[in-house]
Parts: sequence; C-alpha cells; structure tokens
Amino acid sequence: MASESIPHYEPFQVHEEPSTCGKRWEEWLEGFQIMMIACDITSTKRQRALLIHYAGKEVRREIKALPDTGEEDDVKKLIEALNKRFAPKRTKAYEKHVFRQAKQKYGESTDQYHARLQLLVANCNYANPDEEVCTQIIEHCTSQRLRRRALREDMKLEDLLNFARTMEVSESHAADIEGNMHASTVNAISRGFKSKHNKRGKPKRVAVNESRSTSRLCYFCGGDYPHDGPCPAKCKKYKSCGKDGHFAKVCRSKPNKERDRKPKRSIRRVDADTDSSSESSQETDQVTYVFGIRTETIHATKAKFQTADITIHGKEIKFLIDTGAAINIMDESDFEKLNGKVKLRRTYTKVFPYKSQYPIETLGEFRTDIKCKTNNGRKSLSNILVHVVKRNGNFGESLLSFQTAEDLGLVQIIKQVGGQTVTDKLVSEYNDLFTGLGKMTDFHKSYT
Repeated sequence: MASESIPHYEPFQVHEEPSTCGKRWEEWLEGFQIMMIACDITSTKRQRALLIHYAGKEVRREIKALPDTGEEDDVKKLIEALNKRFAPKRTKAYEKHVFRQAKQKYGESTDQYHARLQLLVANCNYANPDEEVCTQIIEHCTSQRLRRRALREDMKLEDLLNFARTMEVSESHAADIEGNMHASTVNAISRGFKSKHNKRGKPKRVAVNESRSTSRLCYFCGGDYPHDGPCPAKCKKYKSCGKDGHFAKVCRSKPNKERDRKPKRSIRRVDADTDSSSESSQETDQVTYVFGIRTETIHATKAKFQTADITIHGKEIKFLIDTGAAINIMDESDFEKLNGKVKLRRTYTKVFPYKSQYPIETLGEFRTDIKCKTNNGRKSLSNILVHVVKRNGNFGESLLSFQTAEDLGLVQIIKQVGGQTVTDKLVSEYNDLFTGLGKMTDFHKSYT
C-alpha cells in the first residue's frame, strides 16, 4: 500500500454552513472511515496521518488549537477532540430554531434547498420530518408560483419536489428560447427603412417596393408594417415634442418655438408599483411584477445632481442619488466595469420610462456588498439588490435608491414643524374684529 497512490477524498469545509457543521462533520468522518476499511488500512498511526491529510488545511488549523489530541498513533483521541469541536451538544429547541430559520437562497435550486433542510431536520426529532420539510419549503421558497401551486393542491413532499424540478427546467428552457428570439429581433431592427411623406409631412401607407405590394409603413417608426418583432420606436422619446413611441421623421406635432426656448432640466423619478396580474397569467408567462419603475429624462444644461461613489467588488462606480427611487438601478456600461465578478440572475422586475407603457429592457439582477465613503467615515452594506438595465440613450446613469442612500447616511429626512402663521397672529391679536358681520374702514396695519 505504501507504493500505491492514495485515493482522492474531498476535504472538510469548516466554514461552509455553520448551522450544519456538526452533521456535515459526522457524514465526512463516516465516509473517511469507510475509505480506511476499503483500503485495508489498520495502522492507527497511519489512519491518524491520513485523517489529518484528508481533512484539509482548515481542520489542521483547528487541530493545532485543540488542547489534547493524543499521541501520534492515537487516532481515537483525535476523533473525540474533533467531535467536540465540530459537533457540540445542542438542545432540540435550538435545533428546531435553526431549522425554521433556513430559507432558500438566491440561485439555490429546490433540490439543493431540500438537501440542506434534510440535514437540519435530522437533529430536530420531529415525528414526521418529511411533512416539516415540505412546510418549510412552501413557506420559504423563492418561487411564488411553486408556493401557490402547493397551497392550492395540498401537495406532499415528493409531489412538491417533482413539480419544482419540472418548473425550474421549463424556466431554463424558456430563457434560452427567449434569448434567441431577442437576438433575432435586434438583427431585424438594424435594417434600413424607406418612407414617403405627403405635402403635410405625414407618412403615407405605401409599398416599399414592387415585390411587396401589400407592405405598409408604420405610423410610429416609418418602416415596414407589420414588423417582424417589436416596433423600433417603442420606448423612444422624440425630444422636440416630448412624446414617447415614435421617431422624428414621422412626428405629427407642430414645432413650438416658445417651448424650445425654455431651459431644459433633467427630471428623474422612480416609483414603486405592484402589478395586479392573476395567478393564471403568472403560471403561463412565469413573470412576477415586483416594482414599476418610471424614469423621465430630459437632457440637462445647468442642472447638478448629488452623486455617490459606490465601491462594488473593488470597482468604484458613480451612482446618482434618487430619493424617489424604490430600487437600485445599474446601467449596462457600469455593470461591464465589474469585469464578470458578479453573476446576473433572472429578474421579474419591469422597468418603465416615466408615463410610458413600454418597459426598458432589463438584463437581470444581483445581490452584492457595497461600500461608500461618507462624512462619518467609510460605511458598508451587505446583500444589496441591484437591477441592471440595458444601455439606453435616454437612460445612461446608475440610480441609488432612497433606502440604500439613507442606510449609507447619504440622505436624511428632516421633519420641520412650522410656527404660527401671520394670519393666526392677526386673528389672535384682534379677535374682536373677526367676530360677527361687518367690515373695517379707514384702517391699515403693517405687520412685519
């Protein structure tokens, strides 16, 4: 055996999940002991050496800190010391508390969440562990569709897991198909358009060429109608008239010179809005509307806005502080500065330009830790949700929500109670003159 190579065995991860450390250690130690039997290693000195080797550097640091681990040939003493370190005695009440606090993580599949719950429930001594695990998944899973389906049909654990697997696979396939459809739409938009106008400058519904005699022109973009995909003018704003959804060449609004002479300012607003779509539509489209974000941008000439330099994964990104924003928004160009250090996940949030029914295209969302230098020193926040939107000419800045800005100490709400008004003072001083009917003549009072 000395001349043979030792088999591979994964090291024990001490800090992977503190709440399941004891259970994971028991499973790891059981696998190690099985390997020793399979390899016919009976020498206690060699077993101890292999245990220290396979356990990994994290465990080796723990062994150095333990007071009594026995002699170099005493593997039993070492195992007892490690058991006390990684699997201390805990009460059933605390084990149940840890189990009830376990929630599904973002990006964690239902099967992974179920496996983690099974490790935790083993220490709780429940009469029906599967029922408790099923209840925990229904209450704390990240999928609203799965929760509604389980509550409607009163699913058992096995049925719940089967439906979750089917749902996750179908969502993955749908995302791939929708991604391909989006790529073809982008290619279609790059085509050139021909348009003809009458004497009044309005577009005519005429054929583009002889071979397509049934083709008409779109009133919004001036191109061929019907489109192969969404209209290219969708979500676009024509600066002269200030209206959404059309290009300049088909604009019917009369020019307003007086309006054009007015100073332009930039107005940005982010509102929270909850979609009231039915459960059936959510199950069909697999979309959940969380917020409705509306943004209106008019190019500024002299306006100045407060910004903050936010550090994300070592990169400093400038955010515009928007006290009306309900969520944090990052522009695609700023997201590219992270150089792939952040992995996007699918988002169900729809971002709308202000007073528009067409959403801005979102690329996804991610959670991260952020840091910011404030007047009171450097402050950091963890697990902050950031939505990433597609690069757009009308939307080129990243927005920092009010809640995040307040948590960082960048903004502060000051509630000021005004004093007695001038009218109140006059009525109080000359109360007799304000009683009954009549009027005052030849009297003037100067109040400063």
